[in-house]
Amino acid sequence: MMLSHLETFATVAQHRSFTRAATALHLSQPAVTQHIAALEEQLGCRLFERLGREVRLTTEGERLMTCHRRIQAAVAELRQELDEMRSGSVGRLSVGAGLTICIFTLPAVLAEYRSLHPGVELHVRSGRTREILQLLLDQQIDLGLVTSPVRHRTVETIPLYRDRMVVVARADHPLAEAASPVDAAALGPHRLNLFERGSGFRTYLEEVFESKGQLLHPDMELDSIEAIKEMVLAGLGISVVPEVTVRNELAAGTLVSLPLRDWPVMERTTSLILRRSAEPRPAVVQSFVDLVVRRFAD
Repeated sequence: MMLSHLETFATVAQHRSFTRAATALHLSQPAVTQHIAALEEQLGCRLFERLGREVRLTTEGERLMTCHRRIQAAVAELRQELDEMRSGSVGRLSVGAGLTICIFTLPAVLAEYRSLHPGVELHVRSGRTREILQLLLDQQIDLGLVTSPVRHRTVETIPLYRDRMVVVARADHPLAEAASPVDAAALGPHRLNLFERGSGFRTYLEEVFESKGQLLHPDMELDSIEAIKEMVLAGLGISVVPEVTVRNELAAGTLVSLPLRDWPVMERTTSLILRRSAEPRPAVVQSFVDLVVRRFAD
């Protein structure tokens, strides 16, 4: 059943004439007659009865008119929803992010996004970079925020910002009280708390330390930046963490950043990853991309 045929039916009912309906619709009278005949054949009933030069709805026609009004309302609602989806004001956005990003970066980003697009339903998945990449490839998320390099032919990477790594200790730690740059070798005798082996961050640190002829031998391996911080705050050693994760503690003086002598700057790039496509991105996705690019470009 075509919507155009229903529109013809409603116009005939309104004007009570095939001829007047044809004029109103800018159609020929045979075309109007054909539309009504097609509807009657599909429904298996007559929709109009003739009264001289005019027509009126049959009982079945009245019933179809009631249905037509509901269809018109549903189509209007659908068009409004589609317009809102195209504008990015409604829809569903699924974001994947690394654990550190989820804690220290994503909340403020999502808060700003929701203030701009309150009708968008937000979903968040957390995990390591390889897990976020797989979620993206499996189309379980729309985009991801990761800190390890991603190289995949079907994935587009947009660098956002660089995050510096710092060696931290409690304020009363012997290395902190020395108040002078620390040699890499001097870190060895001190207990070290790090992310567990296999994480992108741990791999990055191992590469940096090995480039300076040092091997990492952590006393504790954890999968939570908060757990690592608590261990250091409890006086159970030192750690190397993204600076963003300890800004509050550094400002409060409960942790201090240890300067290293003759050491490369340690930093990683946080990037946005998306599936490559020849089609334009959905508006809810593009609006998020625009927001984070603008936010971190400032």
